[in-house]
Amino acid sequence: MTMAERSHHDGLAASLDRLAALDPYLATGLLAAPEAGWSRAGDLLAAPGAWLDAALEQIMAQYGVPDRKSAAAFLVGSYAWYVGAAAIGCYLADRRVPSLAPDLVAVQVAGARVQVALLDSGFAALPDDPAAGAPGVEPAADAEALRGLLRSRIEEHMAALIEVVAAHTRLGQRAQWNLVADACAALFLHVGGHLGDTELACAEGLAVVKASGSPMRPSKTGYLTVTEGDRCQTFRMRGGCCLYYKTPKGENCATCPLIPQPEREARLRASLTATA
Repeated sequence: MTMAERSHHDGLAASLDRLAALDPYLATGLLAAPEAGWSRAGDLLAAPGAWLDAALEQIMAQYGVPDRKSAAAFLVGSYAWYVGAAAIGCYLADRRVPSLAPDLVAVQVAGARVQVALLDSGFAALPDDPAAGAPGVEPAADAEALRGLLRSRIEEHMAALIEVVAAHTRLGQRAQWNLVADACAALFLHVGGHLGDTELACAEGLAVVKASGSPMRPSKTGYLTVTEGDRCQTFRMRGGCCLYYKTPKGENCATCPLIPQPEREARLRASLTATA
């Protein structure tokens, strides 16, 4: 939906509704305050002991992963997806960036299953947004400034989680930032596909995860477009291993960085053939 198609009264709730209609895996709630069963992310990150131990134990039991380090990789990847979904989705769909400050985000964590709700209806937007000038709408000077806000808000929230996870497990911060970069890149590709402009979405994704000074930049995360016969598809190529291969029946993903590039491309071509 274009800017011109939105009304002056179209706020963050409407943007979130559009995302949920695209795909339930992009759904993010908007709450006035945390409801029963929900916690402020800031509160959880300030006192991680009990809930983090419970989440890791549940992941180990559910997926059969052998240690807390592997379980932590599952948790970080899932958390990054659901925290990033609203911000990246609203940015691509409506050029809006909500707040992701931990005290303004409510979460439910059950093992690797993470649900997210925003506690602030404000957002950053470009000067030509129909809601520009309304209370709670932060102006961004231009597209580059808005993209910078998107990146910094994701990074600031995830940095708090990464410090907690690194302190309580053997999963290092570099490995975790690789997982965050992978989740963000996957979200750009996923949302872009739903909006019908994968090429633009991937360009935006790379501009975020490869930005100068970003802790995501060292990751080898990227995109690869594969053609097989009359089929062509773009894939997110991981920069970090999600450790799924450590599950009892798991194996390395086709986009896993532990697999040589020629083998990854061969697997992806085979998948295109299989789904033709």
